[in-house]
Amino acid sequence: MPNNNVSIIGHFREDIQISPPEFMVTVASSNWAYGTASASRYIAITPAFEGAGVMAAPGELIHITADVFSGYVFERWEVISGGVVIGDSSWPVTSFNMPSADVSIIAHFREYIPIVPTEFTVTVSVNNWAYGAAVAFRRVSFMPIFEGTELIATPGTRIYVIAEAFPGHIFERWEVISGGVVIENIFSSVVAFTMQHADVYIRAYFSYQLQDPTPPIWEYPTWTQW
Repeated sequence: MPNNNVSIIGHFREDIQISPPEFMVTVASSNWAYGTASASRYIAITPAFEGAGVMAAPGELIHITADVFSGYVFERWEVISGGVVIGDSSWPVTSFNMPSADVSIIAHFREYIPIVPTEFTVTVSVNNWAYGAAVAFRRVSFMPIFEGTELIATPGTRIYVIAEAFPGHIFERWEVISGGVVIENIFSSVVAFTMQHADVYIRAYFSYQLQDPTPPIWEYPTWTQW
């Protein structure tokens, strides 16, 4: 304490909360006729500021969503600016951590193009495997290949099917369940058809072999045969 009176003043000011800087997240669609894209950030587990553009502070978790329209498919996300790393760029719903920079992202969509198969399946079955068996095969340079109850073939290939009845049974007929192929003689155990642009399912039918209904004639031996 000095040898004189001392006067001290305490200075006060308003408490001004300094908010962290925020940056812009912009999401767009490669074609808005194919699908839409939106972004959102979460506050207390509740989505907020959802839309094509949101403001967010560095470190915040940003969720992006791509909604595809009928007849189109989502392909991927592309980061145009901001240098963020997206969790899964091939998934329509994903997320990333906000950097200290504006972020621009595009959702890419394309038209849905169905894949037309070039090979189809031939399946052969029987009405009862205890009665007989059936197989299918195709030939290449006169050599049978891919023999079995199921094979793969291209349209236009000549397919052969064979039915074999077990002892005590007979082959009856073929039935085309699906595939639209034409068998010239369904009652022949060995037939062929041309492969179409569809899977083919064929069934062979067998039955018991009919026995002679006439009972054998029993001849009693004569006394001289005793």
